[in-house]
Amino acid sequence: MRLRGLHVAAFPGLEAGTELQLDALGGGTNLVIGPNASGKSTLVRALRSVLEPDAVPGEAIRVVATFDGDDAVWRADRVGRRVAWTRDGRGSDPPPGASGDAFEALAISVDDLADVTHSDVAAERAIARALAGGFDLDAVRAAPGFDVGPRHGQTEERTLTERRHDLREVERRQETLRRALAGRDALVAARDDARAARGEVERLDAALALAEALATQATLAEDLATFPRGMEQLGDGDADARTSHHARRDDLRARRRDADRRRDAADDALAATGLADAAVSLTDVAALEAAQRDLAAREHDVRGHVTAAREAVAQRDAAAAAVGAGGDAPPPQVEGAPLDAIEGQLVDLRTAEARVAAVDERLERVATRIEEVVREAHRTAEAAGAGDLVPQDVTASAAAWTAAGDAVRGRRDALRAAGGAEGRALGR
Repeated sequence: MRLRGLHVAAFPGLEAGTELQLDALGGGTNLVIGPNASGKSTLVRALRSVLEPDAVPGEAIRVVATFDGDDAVWRADRVGRRVAWTRDGRGSDPPPGASGDAFEALAISVDDLADVTHSDVAAERAIARALAGGFDLDAVRAAPGFDVGPRHGQTEERTLTERRHDLREVERRQETLRRALAGRDALVAARDDARAARGEVERLDAALALAEALATQATLAEDLATFPRGMEQLGDGDADARTSHHARRDDLRARRRDADRRRDAADDALAATGLADAAVSLTDVAALEAAQRDLAAREHDVRGHVTAAREAVAQRDAAAAAVGAGGDAPPPQVEGAPLDAIEGQLVDLRTAEARVAAVDERLERVATRIEEVVREAHRTAEAAGAGDLVPQDVTASAAAWTAAGDAVRGRRDALRAAGGAEGRALGR
């Protein structure tokens, strides 16, 4: 089996992006020469990595080798640690002899090659000169004036050792980068997933913020519904308008506090008069109406008694006239029943007058209290700057109560007038 071609796309120590291509090999012995670090050793190691994979471990390896043998074309592809063989383009097991042992048997070092024969001095020197980068080191050493001491080259050797150490460190880093590159797809997928998750989190945060804003808006709407109508028309306005509103508000509050103090003082004064219990109520109004109806009934009775008294007076005058006209004629006798009726009527009249006087006094007190309550209500409202807010029903009720009292007093005066005239008539 003869090597036909070797292509090295990736290999430890080979700079990334650099490839080695060995083809057009002749049928006999082929010699590969070149300066240091040109890839000669890399070609040998690459060929060995195909034939003996365990001897050259590593993941960053991509080597393709083609061979001629047994009337067939063999191809070996190594990717990472795996080697795949094909024969004439079809998958196959490795050919006989394609193993690490065979490689060791076929590999010959430079020293062994130089020691094969001492007769071929020219070939030996050519190989040595090629390995030395084209220089004949023996000739240089033998040249006059060129004396190489025992310590000569030690500095360069140390430098070379350091550079080899640096090279191994660079190779180690390259290996780490290649491994990281092999996991790049997984990292890219993880990055994309992280970005998608972050976008989802941002959308959820936005939705949560919107929900909180809607809840806050609903709460504010409920609070706004409790405000008086017209509040939505109030804006920021200018500073002067706000200052004026605040000043008016503070003034109204002060006036209200003053009105409260004056109301408390009026309540204290009312309590001092002893009329605090004479407050107007529906019960008082009902009592006044009952007293009014009672007075009307009494008035009717008194009128009846007055009529009877007038008739009695007429009888008396008729009797007196008869006495005056008849001379010695005996005076008419008034029967006992009419006299008793007249006396009873006089007693009822005096009782009615006493009750009328009591009701009149109570009406006066109630009327006075009504006027005080109405005046105090107006003073309090005006002091608070809200005189137009005095309930109309309070004023109307006060007017109705005053009119009822005036009506009762009017009937009382008429009754007194009638009773006085008839009393005087009865007295005669």
